[in-house]
Amino acid sequence: MTRVLVDGRVLETGSSGVRDVARGLVDALRDRAAGAGDDVVVAGTTSASDLRLDPRAFMEVGLPRAAVRGRFDSILVPRQTRPPLSVVPCVPLVHDVGFVRLPEAYPTGRRIRLTNRVALLSRRALAVSDFTADEVRALGRRRPVDVLPLGAMHDIAWTPAQEDPYLLCTAVHEPHKNLVRLVAAWAATRRHGMRLVLCGRPGRASEELRTAVRAHGVESDVTVVSGLSDADYTRLLAECWAYVQPSLYEGLCIPALDMAAAGVPTAVSSTGNLGAVFGACDVPQTFDPRSTGELVRVLDRLLHDDGHRARVSAWNAAHVSRTDWSAAADVAWGVLS
Repeated sequence: MTRVLVDGRVLETGSSGVRDVARGLVDALRDRAAGAGDDVVVAGTTSASDLRLDPRAFMEVGLPRAAVRGRFDSILVPRQTRPPLSVVPCVPLVHDVGFVRLPEAYPTGRRIRLTNRVALLSRRALAVSDFTADEVRALGRRRPVDVLPLGAMHDIAWTPAQEDPYLLCTAVHEPHKNLVRLVAAWAATRRHGMRLVLCGRPGRASEELRTAVRAHGVESDVTVVSGLSDADYTRLLAECWAYVQPSLYEGLCIPALDMAAAGVPTAVSSTGNLGAVFGACDVPQTFDPRSTGELVRVLDRLLHDDGHRARVSAWNAAHVSRTDWSAAADVAWGVLS
């Protein structure tokens, strides 16, 4: 019997892409283990966890000690960190290396950057996309990096609102999400009767974003929302007219994949995993995220060209698929066991 201990603290947090990946993977690993007589135990800091540990020094002491005492074969950390010292092998899941590529744009302090780098030194590691795995190798990693076959993760029944059409972008207010440039492009190409909706948690770029909205005079047609319930968030996704993701860097980008799989017409950055996935589209829908002019041109087609939207919608639905969590669990288990 193989026993795996999971750092489940991310499952205790609010909505995020990291949590979505962790939840899907842990559920699939549990199903796989149950059918094979193996064991997957989630350690956390609340009573909802299988194994509750002291939040103080959780990663440094609590998790590796629990792994030894419980005679676990491996530790899965579903984000890019790991215990600095552990007798039991640790497998981190790397989401992106933006903290290396764009350190000025990521909200990482010295301690976080250090733990991210330590994670990359693990004997075995998982990555959320081929793009992220390639990035890790480009940074000099010679040890194996196994890729989880991840795609869209949420069922979106796309039914665009006719009476209140809006272009949607889902992103936390951080510099690498490039929202200030998006507002500038919107001001140059906005469509009468349509709104731009920005949905995401406040962050370091929130004040700059508010300033940009005022400076471009688009207060009446730019809506910034956050803290939605799961039902309201799902409705917001389902009723959008089109979707845009202008990020400077993404290791996966679940919202864009979710929307594309639902057949929503999109405009996305040509960098990061977005470029890797959508760059193959025969209908131009990617843009250089550092060029306001390119973003304006792509948005102009997305907002004003019905034929373009229809072609992008068809390509997205045909080429972006839902995640097969069973297949993802098979890859992960091959590393963990």
